[in-house]
Amino acid sequence: MTTNTSKTLDYPVTDTEAAAAYFRAKLEFGTDSADLYRDLLEDLDGFVVVDTRSFDKYKEAHIPTAIPLPAEETLGRLDPTKTYIVYCDGIGCNGSTKGALRLASLGLKAKELVGGIDWWLQRDRYPVVQGEDPGSLSSAKAAPAISSCSC
Repeated sequence: MTTNTSKTLDYPVTDTEAAAAYFRAKLEFGTDSADLYRDLLEDLDGFVVVDTRSFDKYKEAHIPTAIPLPAEETLGRLDPTKTYIVYCDGIGCNGSTKGALRLASLGLKAKELVGGIDWWLQRDRYPVVQGEDPGSLSSAKAAPAISSCSC
């Protein structure tokens, strides 16, 4: 037996002001690879990209300009005027959430990159840098598929 009731509308939006606040807050704490790529293309300042994966994964392939999550002894030297865009492998990994929490707990502004490097590389096909240096967008190149989460 079928019903004519909508599963999509089981929980209707009744308060558009609350909805706007929710979506604004969601954007306040996250960004996507298209916006980050645009900002890197325009060489904009004000943010630092942080890779929370293992250093081996970082060397294999990372987002241009990304730094590996700093060691405990160097966290205090991060610039408090910057916003830290934190990523991990992707949707099934919570390394970026843990990294962003770590930075925010130190009083630093942090946002998560939605979809992590998986979305950046595999879905949007943006270039990556290989090796130990953060690199730049101009030094980036397409890279092979990266291996699974090492959070």
